[in-house]
Amino acid sequence: MTQTQVKQYLDQAIEAARRSMKAGEGGPFGAAVIKDGEAIVIAANQVSKQQDPTAHAEIVAIREACQLLGRKKLEGCILISTCEPCPMCYSAIHFAGISRVYFAALHEEAGRIAGFGMGHLYEDLSQKPTQRRIEQQQVFKEAGWGLLEEWKSIKQ
Repeated sequence: MTQTQVKQYLDQAIEAARRSMKAGEGGPFGAAVIKDGEAIVIAANQVSKQQDPTAHAEIVAIREACQLLGRKKLEGCILISTCEPCPMCYSAIHFAGISRVYFAALHEEAGRIAGFGMGHLYEDLSQKPTQRRIEQQQVFKEAGWGLLEEWKSIKQ
């Protein structure tokens, strides 16, 4: 993908984010999913519109692309985002099998300029579960193991 193509799709994601912001639907974030050099989805943050804290532009774009393609993996696809993906979006990108991400602003800039700081999440995720800001405790591990073993026997 050429830099000209990346810029073209980034501009479309920026415009989608701008429309969404002005409509009060979500924050200043947009994303595009590209397959074989063509944009299959251009999406914007929909957190306010959907009343869903997971409706980040990247997540919305991944969901829509999977529905359009009729599959749960997006191998061979590229994601272009107006901002560096947060940990949730990065995880979704990873699980979707997207091969490359291009982004404009760094997450530090989103925090400094617009108040969308994510540094505390990166720091928190680097801690052991028992030392994170949200209290976590492992319980009844055998029950969880049993479900994993059941899945393993179904998939064999």
